[in-house]
Amino acid sequence: MARHIPGVVIAYIHPGETSAYFVESMQTTQLADMASRGPRRIVNIMQEWSSANVSDARNRVTARFLDARTSDGATVGDWLLWVDADMQWNPDALDKLMESADPEERPIVGGLCFGMANGELVPTIYQLGRTDEDELCTYRVAAYERDSLIRCVATGAAFILIHRRVLEAMREAQFNPAFPWFQETQMGDRPCGEDITFCLRAGQLGFSVFVDTRAKIGHHKSQLLTEDVYLAQTPPPLDGTVGLVIPTRGDHPDLLRAIIATSGLPADRVVIVSNGDGPLPDADLPAEKIHDPGPVNIHRWWNAGIDLLAERGCTRVAVLNDDVAISPDTLPRMARALAGATLALLDDGGPSGHCWMLNVTHGVRPDESYRWYSGDLQLIADASSARGVMRAPGAWCLHVHPTEATEASPALLALAAADDALYDSRHPAGSRFAAVRKG
Repeated sequence: MARHIPGVVIAYIHPGETSAYFVESMQTTQLADMASRGPRRIVNIMQEWSSANVSDARNRVTARFLDARTSDGATVGDWLLWVDADMQWNPDALDKLMESADPEERPIVGGLCFGMANGELVPTIYQLGRTDEDELCTYRVAAYERDSLIRCVATGAAFILIHRRVLEAMREAQFNPAFPWFQETQMGDRPCGEDITFCLRAGQLGFSVFVDTRAKIGHHKSQLLTEDVYLAQTPPPLDGTVGLVIPTRGDHPDLLRAIIATSGLPADRVVIVSNGDGPLPDADLPAEKIHDPGPVNIHRWWNAGIDLLAERGCTRVAVLNDDVAISPDTLPRMARALAGATLALLDDGGPSGHCWMLNVTHGVRPDESYRWYSGDLQLIADASSARGVMRAPGAWCLHVHPTEATEASPALLALAAADDALYDSRHPAGSRFAAVRKG
C-alpha cells in the first residue's frame, strides 16, 4: 500500500507583495502548530506567483498538491487550505476548520470572510436562487448564524479547507481539462468567479460546502474588513412604528425564518398569514400567526396582516413574499424612502410585488378583487393617486423562487390569468406600470 503523510498543505497565490497581516498570520499559525503537543498539522506550504489568470495559478497549485510525492513515493496532505495573500486570521482559525471538517460529510469548509459590494461590506456566504428572469443565480446570505456551521452552495477561496478526495473527483469529472478545478465562468448573463465555480462543480459531484462562522477571517483592503466592521454597519432595529407581513403557503420555511431574523423586528411587529393549503409555520417563530383557511386570495392575506399591525400602532408595514432574501438594511432603506409617500418599492424598475412597504395611515389597501396577480399593479395605481410611490435606493431583495408556485399549479395559473384580465379591463393599454419616483 502506498504511503501517505496526513495533514494540511497551505496554498496561496503571491501577487508580488503580501499584506503584513498575512505574513504575521502565517508565522503565528506555523509557530502554534510547532508548539502543539501532537504531530505537526501543517505538512507543507505551496506558493504560486500570480498572473493575469488567477484560475490558472490556482489550478497549477492544486495539481502540485495532488501529484506531490516524497522521495519514497508517499503522497503528502489530506487537506488543501487556500489562503489569499491579503487575509488576517488567528492561529485557532485552522483548528476550528479542522474540527468542523470531515472527509465524507463536510469535505469543504470555509472561514467567515468578507468582501465589498456596492460600497458595503458583505459576507462571502452564497446560496442558490433565481433571478426575476427565472435564471439560476447565487446570492449572498446577509444574515447568518454567528459561531455556527452553515451549509451553503458556495463560498470564496480566501480561506477554505478542501479534502483531497474532492479535488481528485473533480479532476476525474473533467469539467474542463485546462481548468479542472478553478475557472471563471458565467451563470446566465452574470460572471461567476473561479471560487464560486469551484464550489458549484463540487456540489454537482455531491460534495457539501460549509462555512464555519467561528473562524473569523479579516480581509485587508483600505481597512481590515472583519465581522466587527460588518456588524457595525448594520442599521439599528426599526422602531415600533414599522411592521412586517409575510403570507405563506408553507413551502419555504428556511427562507421564512431567515426573513424574520434579518428584519430585526420584535415578534409583535411581525405577522405571518398562512393559507389552509399548506402546513402551519413553526410554532417557535417569533411572530404573530394568522391562519386563513378560506379561498386563495393573497391580497386578503396582505390586508389581514396590515390591519392587525395598524391596530397595534404601526404606521408603516412592509409586505414580503416568503421566498425572498433580504439584507439587514432593506426595511430601514424602504422606511426612509417612504417618508411622506404612500408606497415604497425596490429600486429595480419593476412592480416589486414580492417586497414593498405601505404607509397605512393614508387609507390605501390592496384590492381584494384580485386574488393572486396584478394586485401589486393596482396598489401602485391607487398609491399614486394618494400621496405617491417612491423607490428605495440600495434596498436589496432577491426573489429566490419567482413564479415557481404559480407555474406548478393550474388553479393558480387560472387565477393569475383572471387577475390580469381584470386589471386590463380597468386600465388603458400601456398603463400597467405607473410612474414611480426615486427616493
